[in-house]
Amino acid sequence: MKISWLLPLNVLLWGASIPTMNYSAMALSAHRIAKVPDAALPIFILVLFLWAGFIYWRLVPAMQYPYQRIIVLVLFVGTMCLVGLGALWVAFVVAVATFGL
Repeated sequence: MKISWLLPLNVLLWGASIPTMNYSAMALSAHRIAKVPDAALPIFILVLFLWAGFIYWRLVPAMQYPYQRIIVLVLFVGTMCLVGLGALWVAFVVAVATFGL
């Protein structure tokens, strides 16, 4: 696999984990298999932030000048926010389609 595909692939996997974890937690709670504690949400959010930081640290190329690095950081954060919002929307639609309002 080309190295240029690793960044978009990791960002998409990061985004796909949001609806997957939401659906899994809702399914476990709905079927009374396991009650998902309230502390799971902050832990999952922390894991998402750490994963995003790891993606940025390992896969975003280094820049020669500091202002270029700041521009790349702003673009990365903006892209991750858009992917996260899209993933939240998908999680909402899947949850409503599966479990109803």
